[in-house]
Amino acid sequence: MASFNKAIIAGNLGGDVETRAVGDNTVAKFSVATSERWKDKRTGERKEKTTWHSVEAWGRTAENCATYLRKGSKVLVEGSYLCDEYEKDGETKRFYKIKAHTVQFLDGRQDAQQAQQAPASSNYAAGKAGESQPDFDDDIGF
Repeated sequence: MASFNKAIIAGNLGGDVETRAVGDNTVAKFSVATSERWKDKRTGERKEKTTWHSVEAWGRTAENCATYLRKGSKVLVEGSYLCDEYEKDGETKRFYKIKAHTVQFLDGRQDAQQAQQAPASSNYAAGKAGESQPDFDDDIGF
């Protein structure tokens, strides 16, 4: 049986993007809040639960995120879940994050739209660096 690891979230940034250089590459880290809203059947009260997601983007995607995203920006992130482990006081701690393959800027601002259209050179945004995107025929054969 094949395995599958895919995360898709849409929400708002909880703070500004933090970047750092890792060798010849750039990594951007930011948090995204997603909210679930419902009406309590017993009380009729409206409820909301917010979940925070840690996101990590690399290469050109990271650079675009750092340039165009700010606290409160709306984004759609597509990627995979990762679990980092570390030892603290003899106990194994786990930290979950999303490794972004693509980040779409949803604010509708002109600068965000330009960043979305910028050519990606990151392995996570457009295949291998320097590869062009394949042309797909819009006709589906079924």
